[in-house]
Amino acid sequence: ITGRFATRIAVSFPATSGGFPADRVVVTGNPVRPELMGGSREAALGGFGFDAALPLVYVTGGAQGSHRINRVVGEALPRLLEICQILHQCGDNAETGDHLWLLERARMLPPRIAARYVVRPYIGGELRDVYAAAALLVGRSGAGTVNECCNLGVPAVFVPLPGASGDEQAANARLVEAAGGAVVLPQADLTAGRLVDALTRLLADTAALQAMGARARTLAVPEAAQRLARLIREVAVP
Repeated sequence: ITGRFATRIAVSFPATSGGFPADRVVVTGNPVRPELMGGSREAALGGFGFDAALPLVYVTGGAQGSHRINRVVGEALPRLLEICQILHQCGDNAETGDHLWLLERARMLPPRIAARYVVRPYIGGELRDVYAAAALLVGRSGAGTVNECCNLGVPAVFVPLPGASGDEQAANARLVEAAGGAVVLPQADLTAGRLVDALTRLLADTAALQAMGARARTLAVPEAAQRLARLIREVAVP
């Protein structure tokens, strides 16, 4: 609705401009928080007690966590931890009880692989280091997460939230998948077995995984904050 009256319409990616008048659309990109840049892989591995020889998978469902992702990852833990180590940001939803359930699943892990799994309700200032250390992200595909993965070159397995904001998450995920920077696993298809299969395939080829990250980065628009600021000034002061 607002787009009908806007002098300029700033979008994150060229593909998001559909439906807007082309002469008013400007691809500015989506700013990334400066504190996420320049992370340290070593700091993340040391801070969470992970092994530098094993790939790190960062699982996130956003600030509130994702009940479906949490439960599927929990079910798949013994098999996943044979091929990787996992930092799991699960949220702290009292209604689902996912955090406590995941802690119980972690306690049941064999001692040989137990240290490969760390679950936290939230990830704070360490996120910059987590992104620097992550070989792969598994999570929802909201605008923030997708933009961060693209700017930081982190390959991903995206599980879009069905129907979110007019299926915006699916559109985000498919855009990155089309560029070769992500794999989309629809929630309807998300099972422990399918997740294990996807991660086994992706983590088996380090070079291909790094190439995915590089392709994701091609979607990022550099200096997005400065581009937006300049656009606002141009509109405010013709």
